[in-house]
Amino acid sequence: MAESAQMWPAYKAVVNGVSFTVGLQDNAVVRFIATSDASFAVPENLHVGEAAAAATAAAPNESIKREAGWGYFIRLPSGWYAFLDDSRTEESGRIDLNLGTRELSSSARITMFFMR
Repeated sequence: MAESAQMWPAYKAVVNGVSFTVGLQDNAVVRFIATSDASFAVPENLHVGEAAAAATAAAPNESIKREAGWGYFIRLPSGWYAFLDDSRTEESGRIDLNLGTRELSSSARITMFFMR
């Protein structure tokens, strides 16, 4: 999950009641940290579930980046990244993931915060 072409062993950590995923290289170097925990707020006071527009408003000097095979994200002033997603469930129940393979729609939401 570190980037579209990288994977690291990941561990779950709970800090002050907030669940994080931590990826380690060689069990010593932190390569990424991520959370989808709704109780977590970045310093910009954003939470998982908020509209992508809230993230872009909080980072007016940044643009949304697309990483094919992984998705869309924007760097926030605090150094955290907001992962933006507009995946949808089709009538058949199949989930249509947006892995940066199509344009991000206006219905996109923050689904995760991460650092790498």
